[in-house]
Amino acid sequence: MSPERSAFVSDAQVLDRSVYQLWLLGLNVEQAVFYAQRKLADRQSSDPTTAPDPTSQTNAPHTRSQSISATPNPPTTNPASTSPHTSQSQLTTIAPPPPLIRALITSQYRNFELLEHYLHRPRHLQTQLIFPLASETQRFLIETYYSFDERVMRDLLGKRLTSRARKELEEVAEKTKIPLAGCRRMFDNLKRIMKRVEDSEGNALQVIRNDFLLNKKMASQYANVIFICTYRLDTSKKKLSNLKFADFCDVAQIFRQHFSVQPASPTTNNTNTNSTSSTPTTPQNLPLPVQSLSIGEEVDLGLAQDSRDIRTLLFNSKDVMDDYRGIVTRRIAGASASAIEKGGDKAFKLVLRNVLGIGAGLGNNRDLRDIFVNLIEKIVEPCVGMGWTASDLETFLNAVVQSYGEVNAISVSVRKRYTNSLSRLLTGIILAASRLYEIPQKT
Repeated sequence: MSPERSAFVSDAQVLDRSVYQLWLLGLNVEQAVFYAQRKLADRQSSDPTTAPDPTSQTNAPHTRSQSISATPNPPTTNPASTSPHTSQSQLTTIAPPPPLIRALITSQYRNFELLEHYLHRPRHLQTQLIFPLASETQRFLIETYYSFDERVMRDLLGKRLTSRARKELEEVAEKTKIPLAGCRRMFDNLKRIMKRVEDSEGNALQVIRNDFLLNKKMASQYANVIFICTYRLDTSKKKLSNLKFADFCDVAQIFRQHFSVQPASPTTNNTNTNSTSSTPTTPQNLPLPVQSLSIGEEVDLGLAQDSRDIRTLLFNSKDVMDDYRGIVTRRIAGASASAIEKGGDKAFKLVLRNVLGIGAGLGNNRDLRDIFVNLIEKIVEPCVGMGWTASDLETFLNAVVQSYGEVNAISVSVRKRYTNSLSRLLTGIILAASRLYEIPQKT
């Protein structure tokens, strides 16, 4: 008996990418028709490349701040190279009458509304049968749907994604000139991804890439935003007002890499040498305690405790401090860092105390929330005030790490116990502070 088979025949679905951009921005049909007609009129009366596009959206799938044109220029390559299921724009290659423009946009909007259910669950888009789509088209639809404007995302950093926060998007839309529906799409996408990460086990980046099929850069950005929002890291202080989304995103990634416990994937074991991250352990090879949250990477309370222990060890003993400072000073002298040498004992104690204070604060909710402003107030600003460059700070903290194992006033067993934690903390501080050094500070 032959197996039963099902088959269906339909016309190829053509999805207009330019209309898709208008739909994603939140324009309704009337607005989209008006905009398309205006763009066509501009093209007929002047050079279209000289007119700025007011609907540009930053953070397109492959660039940091790429503008997404609502009516991109026609492709210059052979039409056969374009996916059979998408077109760059049917509105830019012809000049249809207004009724035809309206019919085209209305038809495209209906298609996008049918597809949106599957875009919420990108893996389902691969198996749905309503729209047979090429893999390239699927990738474009997914990554463009989950793209976002960095100004909108900057406003969401550190907030709880509640219904109240969603209502406040009206102010964000007014400030950024992004239509409210577009802002809500970005909000809902972030909330959806965050919920999925919270409900999953394993690395946040892997969960996002596997479940939402996003490229590595975009998935990493979402993981960084989720980290900031989950721990409610404060990004609203006046001294942080000149930091952009990319600045917070880069520093948050450093926190995730150096100040958190990386969970093992449920499908792999911790001995896998191909793993890109490892879970720090205590000298007894037992897992460190972590906060009882589920966000993929969790702040390492063991690192916070070790930072407190190191601070007590160094600052409660004059012999230990003098021995340590002498070794660091000799090492820095060999590096010809005159600005650091001028700071003397006062600079050594100030910077070291502040660095260890930030590490100890990882275990305190209030201190953790203020970690961005603390990096500026306790590390960047004092170092700038002493005439240190980012390179000087790196030289100093590297000397602190390298000299720790030579402090004979500390027993060998104690040195071994805290070496890894001190190295992790100072490496993270070096990278984060160096990134913030690039940003002009507000007075």
